[in-house]
Amino acid sequence: AAGPAFAAGDAPACIDVDAVSAKDLEENLKGVGPVLSKKIIEYRKVERTKATKDGRKPWNFQNWATLMKVDGVSQQICADNIGNVCFGGTVQKSCPAMK
Repeated sequence: AAGPAFAAGDAPACIDVDAVSAKDLEENLKGVGPVLSKKIIEYRKVERTKATKDGRKPWNFQNWATLMKVDGVSQQICADNIGNVCFGGTVQKSCPAMK
């Protein structure tokens, strides 16, 4: 079994899903592989393009509920990474309830 992608103490404070690359997502988030990381980046790109076209303020993932709109980002991925992911510098305390 592979160990963690980074040694203890080397981990960034949190992974800002609005700023990082697909590779960063893969390397730092449990349960996120190459396919899902690309889906997250693609979703972000599409939403940002729509916001720009509509003249709205720049689009960002706001919270786990927004991130979980990406196909494949499950409750389990949220639970496994709740303390590692931040939105605008803020780490959420809990995952959104299942609908």
